[in-house]
Amino acid sequence: MVIHLLATRPDWFQSVGERLPDYGNGEPFASPFRIRAAHDAAYHVAGIANPILFNRYRTHAPVNAAVEYAGYIRRFTMLRWRKPQDAELIDALVERRAPFYLLPLQLNSDAQIRDHCRFEDMNGVMEFVMASFALHAPAAARLVIKNHPLDAGLIDYRRVITGLEKKFALSGRIDYLESGDLDKLLSFARGVVTAQQHARFSVCRHGVSGR
Repeated sequence: MVIHLLATRPDWFQSVGERLPDYGNGEPFASPFRIRAAHDAAYHVAGIANPILFNRYRTHAPVNAAVEYAGYIRRFTMLRWRKPQDAELIDALVERRAPFYLLPLQLNSDAQIRDHCRFEDMNGVMEFVMASFALHAPAAARLVIKNHPLDAGLIDYRRVITGLEKKFALSGRIDYLESGDLDKLLSFARGVVTAQQHARFSVCRHGVSGR
């Protein structure tokens, strides 16, 4: 028998949570990018043998490693210029006390999106959220869409968002971020819509209204 606690018993989590010990802020651990990059490269090099050793092998990845790495190089090079601009935009939102809602994007390749989501990709998620925002958000509110930090840059989200802005008459009310301090955004956001695991935990920590 399967009990769908997430869908039908949110009170269960609250009652169990009250009995859990307080772990404080946890124990931080180091995870240098160079080590993670080396592990990823080793994984893909070893994976070259999979189709040879296993003739029915099928990869879960939507693109091969060469395409993915080329996208990373392009995006991470671009981030050198985008990071200062994104930081300025976040500071401006905070200083103006502009009411805004936040949509942190998930990776299209994530199993949450591929296998457990009503949408096929983040384009569908953005369209749904922006349509709802156009209908229900206060006129002074803004929607901030932040890309996933590990996105390979294979989709031009800025172009997609520009098209959706026109479709839903939201010109001037949408802010797109390639980078930026998620915790700072969550500290001032009126609400959050996300399928991203890390963002969910951060939402709980900041006490933001997350969906």
